[in-house]
Amino acid sequence: EGSAPLNLVIEETMHRATPGGTGGVKTITNYAPVLKALTHAKSKGFSDVIYLDSVKKKYLEEVSACNVFIVKGNRISTPPAQGTILPGITRKSIIDIAIDQGYQVIKQ
Repeated sequence: EGSAPLNLVIEETMHRATPGGTGGVKTITNYAPVLKALTHAKSKGFSDVIYLDSVKKKYLEEVSACNVFIVKGNRISTPPAQGTILPGITRKSIIDIAIDQGYQVIKQ
């Protein structure tokens, strides 16, 4: 029951989005920058890449083509949708369902 875990690698040199860029907007141009890192990660046996913020390079932001949610007990943490995080329908739906199911959702 549930879903299978992903085998992810943190990308420390390339960035999916930067402040002032198009990271918070759904556009085809957001996928091109991740292809090199994603191809490299898959060649090493990883499912996908987790990108860090491009300013401090220490906060998790997103995976190549989806938002990040970390579940620990009854708490779900996800980066806030501010500038470089796409505030999409799927993200909102996951947050709404989690709250309805009694989870504490932290956007940080």
